[in-house]
Amino acid sequence: QASRTDARTGIANRGSFFEDTRVHLAARSEGTLMSFDLDRFKAINDTHGHVAGDAVLKGFSAEVSALLEEGMLFCRFGGEEFGILLQGCDLASATASARQIQDALLARSMPVSETLALKVTASLGIAALHSGEALASLTARADRALYRAKNEGRNRLGLADPVPVAEAA
Repeated sequence: QASRTDARTGIANRGSFFEDTRVHLAARSEGTLMSFDLDRFKAINDTHGHVAGDAVLKGFSAEVSALLEEGMLFCRFGGEEFGILLQGCDLASATASARQIQDALLARSMPVSETLALKVTASLGIAALHSGEALASLTARADRALYRAKNEGRNRLGLADPVPVAEAA
């Protein structure tokens, strides 16, 4: 279990996420990948210290975990980057789930100590799986959508471009 779990947050780690995602992709051809990270996380660590940053990571993971439904795989890729595979979920439903995550974060502050709570936002990129698409292509499209969202001002939601036909094969 320890080899599949992120020690800081208690959710799945990158390796187990990709292993489980590969199994899903081999069995099904539908789903959506959300790639997201916490906005301005470095500033939290630089201003309040790594203990505060760790508390934010744990609080964020708990907040998102509480919103997950069956068939959603949630992981910490590393640093302040996270991913969710929404199995059997179309783009419209994934977008609604992403907005739910963003709204939940805006509704409360993350407690980092007895005297400090911080507002945290997340930017997200969403890519719908195309039949026959490789995991590397799906991940790259979700990441590009994420960074487009961040470049547009943070606390944004970016949708991936459709997969080129050559990449789907």
